[in-house]
Amino acid sequence: MARNFKNLEGKRKYLEAAYDDRLKEFHEGRFLPGPLCPIGDYWTAAKVYLPERGHEPVAHYDGQGLGLAYHVAAKTWATVHDPGNTELNMGMFTREAGAANSSDSSFRHCIPDSLNNFKLTISTARAVLQLVQPWNLSVTALHLFLENNQYGYKYFSNAKEHVRQLMSFSDTVLLTNAKNWQMGKACLDAKDLAQQWVLFTSGYTAESRSQEEKTSSSNKDDKKRKRSPSRDWRRDYPILKEGNPCGRYNDGTCRNDKDKCFVRGIKLRHRCSHVKTDGEFCGKKHAKMDHK
Repeated sequence: MARNFKNLEGKRKYLEAAYDDRLKEFHEGRFLPGPLCPIGDYWTAAKVYLPERGHEPVAHYDGQGLGLAYHVAAKTWATVHDPGNTELNMGMFTREAGAANSSDSSFRHCIPDSLNNFKLTISTARAVLQLVQPWNLSVTALHLFLENNQYGYKYFSNAKEHVRQLMSFSDTVLLTNAKNWQMGKACLDAKDLAQQWVLFTSGYTAESRSQEEKTSSSNKDDKKRKRSPSRDWRRDYPILKEGNPCGRYNDGTCRNDKDKCFVRGIKLRHRCSHVKTDGEFCGKKHAKMDHK
């Protein structure tokens, strides 16, 4: 193979002009060996030969032969013809989008309900792109990157959140590639995707860690509230002592008789728990909420 590659240097294949109707009569150029350049260079080379917004969309590709029959909406086929269409998103390739009305505005609400269905979604996207734009290997690169990265399972513990974030990352890649096409830049290759993934997951990790800390703190506060007779009781006197005012009486929740008010075996008084400037309780025969 190395010798064959060396023999290619300086050689060009001349293609004679011929008809191609995309149905039964095909030009020889469709069956040339694959390119040997980086996928980004192949992507930018396509811009020289294609209209700015791609070819006119049609919906007569053999989706049935690939197992895509009725799984890809007409809007998806139309959108995918334009390499620079920023409306293209991974939700368009879900089974839910295929079953939805083709007039739906974006299909961004279509989220696979499992990781397996996400894998089916990105495989569908890859197959559709291969039919419509054989030169476009950007989704192939994304698909293989996620496969090699085991779909980032170690970053997300919640199954639904996992799929949602994979869809979000994929949409970011599709949007970046669309903008790159508009600006004449190369599509994202494996190296670029790895850098994008680091940025994406680091942001998510920080966000999720912050959320986990808030949730943990909230749970601790809930437990404290459940253990404590009342918030006033904890705030006014953290150490429960014999003869101290009853916190529940002061916030109006105590159901005990004033002479039979006990908490953890300690007798408390139905007196005002308001703390005065000298640090002592008011101690008068009214609740704190009635203190003046």
